[in-house]
Amino acid sequence: AFLFKSEKRFSNGLQFLVAYAFSKTLTDIAFDGTDLTAPQDQYNRRVEKALANTDIPNRLVLSYSYELPFGKGKRWLNSPGIADVLLGGWSVAGIHTYQKSGPLRVSTPNGLPIFNGHLRPNRVAGQDIRIGPSRGDFEPLNALTGQTGDLYLNRAAFATPDPFTFGNLGVFLPNVRGFGSAGEDLSLAKRVNLREKWSMEFRGDLFNAFNRRNLNNPVADLTNPNFGRVNGQGAARVIQLGWRMDF
Repeated sequence: AFLFKSEKRFSNGLQFLVAYAFSKTLTDIAFDGTDLTAPQDQYNRRVEKALANTDIPNRLVLSYSYELPFGKGKRWLNSPGIADVLLGGWSVAGIHTYQKSGPLRVSTPNGLPIFNGHLRPNRVAGQDIRIGPSRGDFEPLNALTGQTGDLYLNRAAFATPDPFTFGNLGVFLPNVRGFGSAGEDLSLAKRVNLREKWSMEFRGDLFNAFNRRNLNNPVADLTNPNFGRVNGQGAARVIQLGWRMDF
């Protein structure tokens, strides 16, 4: 892994933190949050080595807070008056997060009577796994309108293993991931000092401020009729208004 962090402590009304991680996590065990309860073959743990379900190869997070330099105690417009009342006490803050998707696991029904944890499909040679348009043009499945949407995974690239055999596909796909995600959460606040120990704050918070379309991972169950399609997306923009009194 490569980890980078740049930080500015609070001074002159500004603080920020930038963190970036470039990494790759390999393992032969399952982490929390998956249905990989046991290896496909208890006597061949070597073939379980694959990307971890928690592997995120690229992740960038930027957070900041800035008190605007206007009003009492600040650099500009610090004299009592209408300018101080209207423009003083404002601050902005935000958290920006950008990351690649986690790995995808193609699953198939486990019909082996040997108490193994899961069964993997076979990889069909000559068939592309990733198909369909790019992120900007990709249309997900919409059950409300009846639109089937675009395919992200190619069903013909996988085959159910013959009876009493193991699949040759890895635990997770090594080179195909979902679309990843991006999001910006922003806040704008104004603080008003009423007396020595009394103050109030008005604020507005925007979650996913730019209303980015973050698509879910495609359906990867070979028995699902919607295999390879994306059937949902992350939350749209949410705006929250608030007021607080401190005393």
